[in-house]
Amino acid sequence: MTSVIPSSADSATEQRFAPLKSVPSRITDIAEEASDFYKALGDTTRLEILYLIFTTKSSRVSANAMAHTLNISAPTVTHHMKKLIAANLVNREQCGKWAYFSINSAHIDTVAEIFAHSS
Repeated sequence: MTSVIPSSADSATEQRFAPLKSVPSRITDIAEEASDFYKALGDTTRLEILYLIFTTKSSRVSANAMAHTLNISAPTVTHHMKKLIAANLVNREQCGKWAYFSINSAHIDTVAEIFAHSS
């Protein structure tokens, strides 16, 4: 646990911030997860990828199809997919030599909401 009160705090300050004397480390974990999530959404190419997956009838798209449709290189798709997977926005499914990506069902409503406001 990390102290959030300066060590030189007077007694009045000490009492006022007593409930905040220590912050559970889980708060830091939650903040880092949220930060990764919003960073992943903060890139136009990643939003294009999410939109492509979201609007595809099969709800899953191969990396090659993304590269072709969005007119970007396969390494660029891979770079962005790593960030989307790390943010838990996208799932990866390996089928033989092909990788397919789909929106993580835990975030499908969030993704739908994002695109509903941009139409």
